[in-house]
Amino acid sequence: DRFTYEYNFFEHWLHDIRVEAIYENSTLKAPFCISGHGMPGATAADEFDKTLAFLEAIVNADDETTVGEIRPFADDLDAVRFNRHKINRQLSRLDLASPVLEPEVIWLGRRR
Repeated sequence: DRFTYEYNFFEHWLHDIRVEAIYENSTLKAPFCISGHGMPGATAADEFDKTLAFLEAIVNADDETTVGEIRPFADDLDAVRFNRHKINRQLSRLDLASPVLEPEVIWLGRRR
């Protein structure tokens, strides 16, 4: 089965979702993503700019630079680059057995 899901009704992020299989006796506890392309609202230029800024932060780092000082550049890149592994980690944290799912936004970048 395949369906389109509109998320964020103001920016019209459309997600094309396909259910590949449903296993009755599976040990899997959560849905997972097998592929994707791009982040909603992000362009190739956004990804290029954030990648360049991240690399510049690494190249310009010295012995006193901390990971915490570079982390914001990685977070900014994650906000515009599709990261299947990070999405799957967050999907695995959902409690699907709970009768009431708390609304959770899969936030890939820094919260501003």
